[in-house]
Amino acid sequence: MAPNLAKANTQFFSSIFLVVSTIVTCLASNQFQETNMVIYTQGKFTSPGLTDIPVAGIAGSPWFFTTFGTIYVTDDNITTTIDRNSDMIGHAHGIYVASTLDGSSVYVAMSVWFTSGVYEGSTIELQGTSILEMEFREVAVVSGTGKFRFARGYATWQTAFVDQVNGYGTDRLNITVFHH
Repeated sequence: MAPNLAKANTQFFSSIFLVVSTIVTCLASNQFQETNMVIYTQGKFTSPGLTDIPVAGIAGSPWFFTTFGTIYVTDDNITTTIDRNSDMIGHAHGIYVASTLDGSSVYVAMSVWFTSGVYEGSTIELQGTSILEMEFREVAVVSGTGKFRFARGYATWQTAFVDQVNGYGTDRLNITVFHH
């Protein structure tokens, strides 16, 4: 093996060892804390003020939330209560992909970005399959930044309010996260 490659491999494995050691040390010393929160996403799917929009889909097919292959991009406001005029504490940025042929679920990849309050500047990363027919749809907390470094946990989604006429909806997210 070339000297430079051997040195790179040694540095790589040393870095992996350091990260794993840090995580194991935190777990062993119980330095991880649990945070539970309830937040609300405020989505608008018609103009003006559109926050959820289809950006891609199968050519010749309608681009609906339940049409296989349709990709939605979202930038919903996050509030502290179900009232869309309550204090905004952040944004939910991400994508939804209609990932089943029968339209029964979507794949979610989303960042919950806190722009004010006690978690300002931090994020929680959500990912997973959201089964639409379930009252409580569960996805994983896979990562985080700021106050949520090394985050792991889960979030449940529940539709709290839908106004089809005005193209508006509110979802309640219960998030349980373990973090450093």
